[in-house]
Amino acid sequence: MEIHYRSPSKDWIAITGRARVLAYAPDRVTDLPSSIDDLVDPRWKGRLAIAPTNSSFQAFITAMIQARGSAATESWLRALQKNSPKLYEKNSLIVQAIDAGDVDAGLVNHYYTWEVSEELGREINVKNSFFAPADLGNLVNVSGAGILKTSEKASLATDLIAFLLSDKEQERFVSDTHEYSIVFPGLRPEGLPALKDIQAPLVDLANLSDLKRTQELLIKVGLL
Repeated sequence: MEIHYRSPSKDWIAITGRARVLAYAPDRVTDLPSSIDDLVDPRWKGRLAIAPTNSSFQAFITAMIQARGSAATESWLRALQKNSPKLYEKNSLIVQAIDAGDVDAGLVNHYYTWEVSEELGREINVKNSFFAPADLGNLVNVSGAGILKTSEKASLATDLIAFLLSDKEQERFVSDTHEYSIVFPGLRPEGLPALKDIQAPLVDLANLSDLKRTQELLIKVGLL
């Protein structure tokens, strides 16, 4: 497991990976962006959906603050706001809106296209697109596990984490939830590139818990 998928202080470890993607309608979007910076181009006006109240979008903005600083992130958000993005509460609602033709594309976690298709019981008119290598749009966040210092059952908790990281359970996560295995990079959801091929930006995931500054910035630019 790569070191940035575990806590530097060793108080949590990643169980699965969640890649940020641009979900899009292939019949309406043919010129795919290579960077999140392309999304502020006027050609995207009224066509892009985001979920600013959702934790995954806020983690993405927090990563941008970490990488670019608050001023540059505010500039990007204001430019995005000028393009009149459509706002939704959930990633799944964005994917449903793309499929319904209400919007052309949206920033979501990769597994929502699969999840919505499963829920509807049919193929949907939505595909996932990744950005250029190391672009912030390719952020890979994680679901993780840790043991509280106050736990009176630390041994059992350790066994549980070991179980979640086992070959069988990692395979089940990939097949049943369509998330990436962080432990075994060769395991990947059907139809998606391997984790190493996404070439996610190097982000200190331990610092993504600082959402207060992100939320204040989203309020300041009018997205919350």
